[in-house]
Amino acid sequence: MVQALSTGTFCISEYVVSPDVTIGNYTTIQDAVDAVLFTGVAQTVYLNPGTYAGFTCAGPIEITSYTTAGYGTSGVSQINGAVVLDADISISGIYFSTPGGSDANIELMGNHTYNFIGCTFSNALATILKIEAGNTPKVNFYQCNFTTDPSSVNTTSLYTIAGNAQVKYFNCECFNGYGAASLDSSNSTGTVSFYNSSISWPASVTGTGILRAFNCQFNNIHSTAVACSSALGCYFTDCSFDVGIRQCVVVTAPGLAVLRSCYLSSLHVNPIAGTGTVWYDFISNDEVTDSSPTSSTVVALGCSLGDVKISELTLTTVLDNASGGTGLDTSSAANGTILIGDGSGFSLANITAGPGVSVANGAGTITISSSVNVSYTEENSTFSALSNEGYYCTGPLTVNLPGSPSNGDVINIICFTAANIIIQANAGQLITMGNISSSVAGTATNTLVGNTISLRYRTSTTTWVAENFVGTWSLA
Repeated sequence: MVQALSTGTFCISEYVVSPDVTIGNYTTIQDAVDAVLFTGVAQTVYLNPGTYAGFTCAGPIEITSYTTAGYGTSGVSQINGAVVLDADISISGIYFSTPGGSDANIELMGNHTYNFIGCTFSNALATILKIEAGNTPKVNFYQCNFTTDPSSVNTTSLYTIAGNAQVKYFNCECFNGYGAASLDSSNSTGTVSFYNSSISWPASVTGTGILRAFNCQFNNIHSTAVACSSALGCYFTDCSFDVGIRQCVVVTAPGLAVLRSCYLSSLHVNPIAGTGTVWYDFISNDEVTDSSPTSSTVVALGCSLGDVKISELTLTTVLDNASGGTGLDTSSAANGTILIGDGSGFSLANITAGPGVSVANGAGTITISSSVNVSYTEENSTFSALSNEGYYCTGPLTVNLPGSPSNGDVINIICFTAANIIIQANAGQLITMGNISSSVAGTATNTLVGNTISLRYRTSTTTWVAENFVGTWSLA
């Protein structure tokens, strides 16, 4: 389609809208949109400079101004009226305004993705962006400007969101601080995110809404910059607040606010206040000597009011269990001690050796050994045997069995002499071989080279049971 413009003749598109019928095929955006949707194929609608009424669109489409498209025209493509969208749509370079009495500049519906690039939104008496409950759109604003009429105190909103929407502002200017930006997500979770943007609206986050801001400036001087009562919270990273005598953030229970590496410029005695919970880290404030928030619950890495800020934590700061710490000073823990849960927190304690196991504690080491493989020593005179040890007996002697053995302890004896090898049970103990038993505190005696015996202790009967033996052993 050849479009005759003041700067020349261009072959642009069939879908050109202009107030001048000699230039475009359509004089209203609605007619052009309907024509595109009738084809069933996504197309671009071009707007020549001029003022147009609002429209509705329920199909994928792209709308751009001639100026944004780079076709040499000058002037503004303005939409003066309400716009209702319900499809994947991209709009570039358009100036949106709303006449008195309109509900909103733009109402977004459904579960779609909406992109606005280089647009300006001006609203005197209504909401600029409206999303009702039950809708879950993803909305992206790139390098957009948002303005209000300064005379319309507290009547204009940047956004009113009640649906599970994800709205993001990239490099945007949101100014004229008489309006209000409200994220009311009482029935579902909505998130508004600002990136590298300037916000002069007072922001309100209620219900289960979430507000995130990264490298942004909050410059509202007419009221509190951000009011939050959402338990899911407001999150500020590398942001600055320049609010004159106003408060930067007011958090009402059960609200949560998290500020990291933020600068507060406020003449108010309590730049951050309220009854909710505040997490903060590396906060600076030129006007107030004590920049600690005054919320009823102020949290820095889980610490309570009057405790340390994250930036004040040292290597010797002890955090309690509820704050994610141990509640213990471990700087002088003894060799081999470790943290062990005790039902209400942690204790420093050693590992306890069970039957057949030994534990050796050293500086920075714990050695756990099994006694399944019994170690052997040579003996040629009377000695007291140790549990879980073996002995090569090379001379006449008496082996005194342990007085307090544990269940399952074992002692091995190998005879390398024909002299008497006497195994002496301790007080109250028996020695058994098969169905033959010694007397209490009795003995087992060997007189032949090469005889062996392996005794296993049974606590319930205080008995040393010969589980293996070679040769003849006399019980007495």
